[in-house]
Amino acid sequence: MNKHPPIAEFIQKVQDKYGPAANKKELTEFSDRLVWEIAEMIIYDKYPEIYDTRAILGWDFKDITSVVSLKDKIVIDAGAGTGRVTFKAVKDAGIVFAVEPCASLRRFIRKKAKKNNISNLFVIDGFLHEIPLPEVFADVLITSNAIGWKL
Repeated sequence: MNKHPPIAEFIQKVQDKYGPAANKKELTEFSDRLVWEIAEMIIYDKYPEIYDTRAILGWDFKDITSVVSLKDKIVIDAGAGTGRVTFKAVKDAGIVFAVEPCASLRRFIRKKAKKNNISNLFVIDGFLHEIPLPEVFADVLITSNAIGWKL
């Protein structure tokens, strides 16, 4: 807070909610986790091709298709990121809309779609809480590992 006063209010809120670190070791561990989270976000935004090779989905896409068929459906992948879910969905869906607020990730998805001759994918700017499509537009909405869900 002393080195960068504009962040003081945020730091105080965190301390009020979670309390101070118990000791120097815990503070170091939390600091290291924070630095790695920031580094991950920089890679995510600036180098999506690197992030895409490292990202782990953490679940099987069949978890979705066992609940609902995507065959010939209009699908929205909200918070598409690098398109890991999007590129699985385009295999069966009629049309997929990848909604992603980060411009570098939208460019990455478009480039990857073009490289793979995918024609049933549309990449659009938008947020999870403000999908720029009409209500009752899609048959299926998917979101996975997306950040920023605002209720």
